Amino acid sequence: MKPIILRPACPSDIDAIERFHRKQNERDGTDYPLTRIFNADGSLSRNVPVALVGDRGGEPMQALYVERTAELMFAGCDPKATAFARRDADALCAVLAWQGYTGLHCAVPVALAKAIAKPLKAAGFERTDDRLAHFFRDLREVTR
Repeated sequence: MKPIILRPACPSDIDAIERFHRKQNERDGTDYPLTRIFNADGSLSRNVPVALVGDRGGEPMQALYVERTAELMFAGCDPKATAFARRDADALCAVLAWQGYTGLHCAVPVALAKAIAKPLKAAGFERTDDRLAHFFRDLREVTR
């Protein structure tokens, strides 16, 4: 049996990648969007710095890619300022969508989740920790 190798994805892989993505959504009962991986000229999208295909003998078996994601961050704790930010959440999301982002993340400390859930819900966010486990790898250690 030929080994599966990881190679850079190319535009001709997109049909296979879309098929893999669709099958995974069907299997998991999800409806996650597939990020636009390539630009019209065949280069990687600005939101995808790395895209690889697991290939066995010239046949794509699986794909993995790194997607730049948008995460809503706050610097400050003023409730009135937060309320004003919530008012403009739809405009902020429109700008992100125009830039090619497929979602906006907001991670909050578990100790604050209950207190911040209501204003985030009012701004259109949905709490997903009942469906998704969050894993993190600190990349600062890689470069040391």
